[in-house]
Amino acid sequence: MPPSSKSIHILSVNAFIQSAKGLLETSFSHVWISGEISNLTQHTSGHWYFHLKDQQAQIRCAMFKGQNRHVNFEPKHGQQIIIRAKATLYSAKGDFQLLVQTMEPAGEGALQQAFDQLKKKLLAEGLFEAQYKKKLPTFPKNLAVITSPSGAVIQDICSVLKRRCPFIQITILPANVQGKEAISDLLKQFTLVHQMPHHFDALIIARGGGSLEDLQAFNDEKIARAIAACPIPIISSIGHETDTTIADLVADYRAATPSVAAEIISLNQLDWMKTLQTYQHQLKQCMKYKYQKVQSIFDILYKSLPRPMDMLRERTQQLDHFTLQLTHGYYQQLALYREKIQMRTHQLQKLTPVHTLQQSHLMLKHTIQSLLRTTDHLLPQYQQTLTNYTQRLQDYNPLNILKRGYSVLQNEQKKIISSHNQVKINQTIAIQVADGSLSAKIINIQTNESVGYRWRDHSNGSRSL
Repeated sequence: MPPSSKSIHILSVNAFIQSAKGLLETSFSHVWISGEISNLTQHTSGHWYFHLKDQQAQIRCAMFKGQNRHVNFEPKHGQQIIIRAKATLYSAKGDFQLLVQTMEPAGEGALQQAFDQLKKKLLAEGLFEAQYKKKLPTFPKNLAVITSPSGAVIQDICSVLKRRCPFIQITILPANVQGKEAISDLLKQFTLVHQMPHHFDALIIARGGGSLEDLQAFNDEKIARAIAACPIPIISSIGHETDTTIADLVADYRAATPSVAAEIISLNQLDWMKTLQTYQHQLKQCMKYKYQKVQSIFDILYKSLPRPMDMLRERTQQLDHFTLQLTHGYYQQLALYREKIQMRTHQLQKLTPVHTLQQSHLMLKHTIQSLLRTTDHLLPQYQQTLTNYTQRLQDYNPLNILKRGYSVLQNEQKKIISSHNQVKINQTIAIQVADGSLSAKIINIQTNESVGYRWRDHSNGSRSL
């Protein structure tokens, strides 16, 4: 007997799939899995579909276009990879699958994962913060270089320093920059720098390009902390310009190449000679300007010293000037008062009743003349407009239109017929003409297009098809 629906909760297939899908996506929302690619299909939509398998099992995977465009290699059948994915169920078929978010070759995937984890850890500790970066010296005298004693890197650094700033003393601290001994060699040289912090002004740590595995020594946590604890400024130049290591992030300054690192720490002799010459010229010009300015002030002060006779003549001239101003001001004020009296008198005259009446009479006369001219001008225009409107009303009179030979067709409901689609064979219709009405029956229906008719005019003024 099937169980009673009242005693247990029965799920539909979709409800069960959605419930299981939710549990999967919650429990396995971020998993790292390694395996071999099988049955790879790169769809025209841009999505990738494949199986990830090992010797015991396999699982269906999907990587959509938005995620696979960030993959920097071409995946192939049989290739070992590491993926970061979310587990889910494909509801339409009930298939268990992985939605892939990132994909890496298996060889470099572990190293990259370790790099990301260390980077996140050191970032949280603040080792990459700009506030902890030490300023590079402007005039370094002693420079330490940690790198391989053989190869092009040290030659490039020495060549640039010799050309740009030959007085800098270079101390090469040799170390393996790749392999098992690299980390211990690098730590040994950092310890040496710590023991003599005042002997060096700055430090360059450099090596050439290589794979992620080749640069692994510079992604080590011990090396990163040794760089952060170094008492002198460090310029890091590890790998190619596109490579970024933990050492680059912790160092006080990162250079794209070893040659660039040497240029950053060194002063160009020619540039500084030009700068000094410019400063010398500016100093001379400034001193010359200051001297001329002081000399000019001295001359002005000397010439401005007062003389008794000059002062007396100046005061006498000022007295004459003030006397003239007083006299002129008196007469000018008197003329102003006279002008105001005349203006007030003129204004009073304008306000008398006789003057106001004359002005009003003149304005009334001008207004009447203007109205008469306007009436004479507009009346013919209005008469012509009325005539035109009367003629147009006559033209639009329905009876006049019917007199020209047209007629109006109506059905039994007195509705106007304007199309052959409104009538049927044997239907009775009414025809309204100018002097009466007619009754007719439809015996045939034809359209203009079917018979090829067109309008033509009759001599009596009527129109037909």
